[in-house]
Amino acid sequence: MTAIACVPPEILKLILEKKGYKVKRETKFNWTMVAVTDEDESEAIVIPKRGDLVALEVMMGTLVAAHILPGDYFTFKAQVEAEQKKKAN
Repeated sequence: MTAIACVPPEILKLILEKKGYKVKRETKFNWTMVAVTDEDESEAIVIPKRGDLVALEVMMGTLVAAHILPGDYFTFKAQVEAEQKKKAN
């Protein structure tokens, strides 16, 4: 079974966007994201921008808060990585 590993902050942000979140506020230190469907009622999720990788504890908390199941996470991650690879070429 594949384990969830730490990813760069930008990748985690893009994964949340795939789930239907958008950036509501941005500072030089983090992104504050909310679900697009219920922007006023959804709990804000904060993703730190600093560091090469997001800490595993932060990632797991983010995935739980966003209701992203492991299978969905790997699907979204593969899509994001494919899009990033396409942009690089």
